[in-house]
Amino acid sequence: QPTNQPTHITTNNEMVSKASTTVVLLVTLLFCCGAHAKEWKVIAPSLGSILMGVSFTDPQTGYVSGSSSQGSLLLQTTNGGANWTNHASGSAMFMTVSSESTKVSAAAGMSLLNGNVDHYTQDGENWFASEQRMIFTACLDSESLGNGVFHFYGQFTSPTKKCDGMAVSTNGGRNSTLVSYSARTSVRYGSFVSPQVGYIAGGSWPETTASSKRLRGQGARLLSARLLLDQSGVVHAVHALDDLEERTDIDPAWELWKNVIQKTTDGGATWTTVVNETSVAGLGGYYPNGLSFVDENNGWSAQEGNAASGEMHARIQHTSDGGLTWDTQYNCVDCSLFRVVMADAKFGFAVGGIRASYGFDPLILNTQDGGETWNVDDGELTKLYVNNVAILSNGDAYATAFTPYQTSSVLAFN
Repeated sequence: QPTNQPTHITTNNEMVSKASTTVVLLVTLLFCCGAHAKEWKVIAPSLGSILMGVSFTDPQTGYVSGSSSQGSLLLQTTNGGANWTNHASGSAMFMTVSSESTKVSAAAGMSLLNGNVDHYTQDGENWFASEQRMIFTACLDSESLGNGVFHFYGQFTSPTKKCDGMAVSTNGGRNSTLVSYSARTSVRYGSFVSPQVGYIAGGSWPETTASSKRLRGQGARLLSARLLLDQSGVVHAVHALDDLEERTDIDPAWELWKNVIQKTTDGGATWTTVVNETSVAGLGGYYPNGLSFVDENNGWSAQEGNAASGEMHARIQHTSDGGLTWDTQYNCVDCSLFRVVMADAKFGFAVGGIRASYGFDPLILNTQDGGETWNVDDGELTKLYVNNVAILSNGDAYATAFTPYQTSSVLAFN
């Protein structure tokens, strides 16, 4: 039968309007069903005295490492941080851990005549000491380069060699070869984009000979000019060099800020210096902390120091030409930056602390544009000094942090 209702023809504009409405409805449903913006939160408070190593392979599986009053910590979670299992024994301090997969990981840290602090696992459950015996190890940083290759950065002394540079393992951490870099400064951090091509950062801050001897005589050590590790394995905030001791015994060898970065393209056989900054204490200066390269040319360096006036400063520098030139992307006063970690050329985090009467409040910076802008991203967190961060491919991140209460916590960004 004929109908008196007119035939309606859908126009392109109406189709676009309907599609837009559908998208809005879908987005609304997503939010109603629990989608949320990622934010930083504490997932494991007071997990150990010192936690400095963190490595996750997926949102459920990861490690944090360090030490406690009961001994060494190599803590693994398989349920996103709800529960942790310690795979370590002894008293060495595991200051860094890196994972190639859920099965293959390696760790290192600080130990003096105290057994091997270099450990590895190839099944994700059983950890073993590396076969190469070390007399002394002071390692803050490590990374997995895939295919069983691990790099550990710091100072190492074996029965036959003393090395300031890196220990290179090609068999999942079972043993390693010591590779020295050519600068005469203590190695702190490294970042390689392949087993052959990478960078190492070394440096120092002003320290009087008396304070240096006194600290070591007490079994203490400065992790940075801002952080003091005492003989009981507790980290304290140091706001100024004068907090350590009256500066009455000036020694030119220690009275320098040194910031050195070297590059190799042959696995450490030869090195080229791309950064070499030295300044006397009274004029202010910087030394390097974390280093992160995403390819041979693009890299970021977290640095901290003091101005000539004595103010605490920290900065993030970036290079796009393999270290030949550097630009400062971020600068702050009364703050400290310990790490910068980039997931790719655009997305990354830098972490540290902001000076407070009780020590530090957290400083977490985030970039989505390669560092052209760095935004504070620490939410409502307080009374934390964030010392390390690991980023997953989905943008989730995990971090370790000191508290003022002689404990450490684990944070998650998800």
